[in-house]
Amino acid sequence: SSPYALLDISDGCKVLKKWLPAAGWWFQYVGKSVNNKYVALVTTDGVQAAGYRFDNDRAKIGLVDVDKREFRWVADLNGHGASTVRRVVATGDGRYIAVAGWNNGTAMIDAKEAKVLWSKRPEEEISTGHAAFAHDGKFIYTAGSEGCVYGIDVQTGRVVCVNDGRQGQGSPSTHIAFPHW
Repeated sequence: SSPYALLDISDGCKVLKKWLPAAGWWFQYVGKSVNNKYVALVTTDGVQAAGYRFDNDRAKIGLVDVDKREFRWVADLNGHGASTVRRVVATGDGRYIAVAGWNNGTAMIDAKEAKVLWSKRPEEEISTGHAAFAHDGKFIYTAGSEGCVYGIDVQTGRVVCVNDGRQGQGSPSTHIAFPHW
């Protein structure tokens, strides 16, 4: 297991703080909030042997408060999904974390309450891999293999809007971003 470290790149990559995961847990993905105040991360209890990685279907979701230099575990995800995660993002206030790709959909974590709010995939989507929060943190926008963008209510997981970007082509989305004016 490798440590997680918070670095100050303006000071020659000085290590500000380190955290060690539990034995056998491996870093998988990391993502920051748009204001750079929070960093969310996903670890899995994958088995590594002879250079190959075999993921189990358990993941731990953590959150770093950059200003306070504090790290805490906020949720566990279990069941099919650890090997399908593609992105993790946090809201600007650190309240919510979205894990895009979990079970080919999205899992929404309430970091303040340390619980999973929901985990789902829009019916029309085959595999979600990208996510970005709206500036107010009330909606998550996801995209994936179908080339559509889905606006989803963070609290309920209800799809509130769909932008069909396929235009008859069925091309997958490769990224998504939400402007924060």
